[in-house]
Amino acid sequence: QYGIALLQRDRFWAIAGTLMSYWSREILFLACSMPFTATPTRYLIVYSCIYHLVKSTGVCKDAVRQWSPSYGIMRIVIDHFHFDTLPEVLVSIGRMTLQAIDTLVHAYVFRDLYKLDPAGTAPFVHTLFGAWLAHAALNQASRKSTA
Repeated sequence: QYGIALLQRDRFWAIAGTLMSYWSREILFLACSMPFTATPTRYLIVYSCIYHLVKSTGVCKDAVRQWSPSYGIMRIVIDHFHFDTLPEVLVSIGRMTLQAIDTLVHAYVFRDLYKLDPAGTAPFVHTLFGAWLAHAALNQASRKSTA
């Protein structure tokens, strides 16, 4: 809701800055984990980094223009899923598919890191779960992105 409200108030640079911060963190995490992952996972990491760079470039382009077309990257990334028309259904399915693939990449990275040292990774897993839980709680409590 917060991103949509910013979009409606033409706060494009606020949106672009938040999303760029989030996606930069994603790229950094993936790049740092690459040496510790299997070769197939490394290809997925490269795909995911390119995917995040393309999204970042798109939101910056929208911010520079000070508008985002109906199917512009900024609207596609932060808007609700819509199923009223065929193009909206296709865009929503595409968004869900890309997000599912990106989530799968993270699952493979986590799997590969866990395989390195299952016993030593357990405290890390619990800490990571706590961070994710706190992140979700902060998002819900503040109704704002914590990126």
